[in-house]
Amino acid sequence: KVISVRMLVDMLPNWLITLVLAAFLAALLSSFGGFVMGPATIIANDFIKAYFKPNMTTKEESRWIRVGVVIGTIICGILAQMLPPVIEMMTWLFAFMAPTFFLVVYGLWWKRSNIVGTGTFLIVWLIANIWTFTDLKYVIGMGNVDMLYIILVLSVVLPIIGNCIFKTKQGYFHSDEWKQSEEYRLYQKDKHEGRA
Repeated sequence: KVISVRMLVDMLPNWLITLVLAAFLAALLSSFGGFVMGPATIIANDFIKAYFKPNMTTKEESRWIRVGVVIGTIICGILAQMLPPVIEMMTWLFAFMAPTFFLVVYGLWWKRSNIVGTGTFLIVWLIANIWTFTDLKYVIGMGNVDMLYIILVLSVVLPIIGNCIFKTKQGYFHSDEWKQSEEYRLYQKDKHEGRA
């Protein structure tokens, strides 16, 4: 890994190295922004607004999101001091993004539940932290198994189990909410006219 980076630095012209580093920095900041903004927005909308302050104004919601961003940034800064190199950091970042994809797919076309989504994220977060910061993987004889595989399996299986155990809503595209929405009316119009 170090040799290939050293070769790039030694062989590429300075302007190209600058471009590559700028692209890397843009990707890193974009990932960090999504990593911090996503949970802050979810906490403000799905927990604080849903359970504690149902009549929250947009200004209050923005304030809660800002508080979540600050707290998330502090947590990321603390964890960054303990994390291994960039390659493993990207793996760790994937560990938090993977459940999102499957929860969205299941939520749109099958079943959806805040409890299942929250539980999935908490379990995946716990496993990612244990896998990264402890030697448990070596103790149980899985030291050669990359965390990505564990997270991928958990991201697929946990929502299925959770949706079968807990009371859930229908998937959005099978719900009355969708069928009564303006988007559905436009979709039906486009479908009738042969554009969908």
